[in-house]
Amino acid sequence: MEWTRAALEARVAKLADEHEGEELVAAVAAFAEQLGEDERELLGRVLLEQAPRRRGVTADYPKWAVILPRGRRRRRT
Repeated sequence: MEWTRAALEARVAKLADEHEGEELVAAVAAFAEQLGEDERELLGRVLLEQAPRRRGVTADYPKWAVILPRGRRRRRT
């Protein structure tokens, strides 16, 4: 199954309704493990776009970096 932006947004909303804080991060991380690289990147964008709209612990949670795809960095030589 290929995940669309709308489907990812709906899944994130469902997870956010069911979990908070560390539990939410763990649930999203578990979900992200099932996705391909491109879908994880899209999930990361969805999370970043939605984060400012949330309030409380989830909005400012520093552990989003655990589940967001890491940017490709060029090595300095």
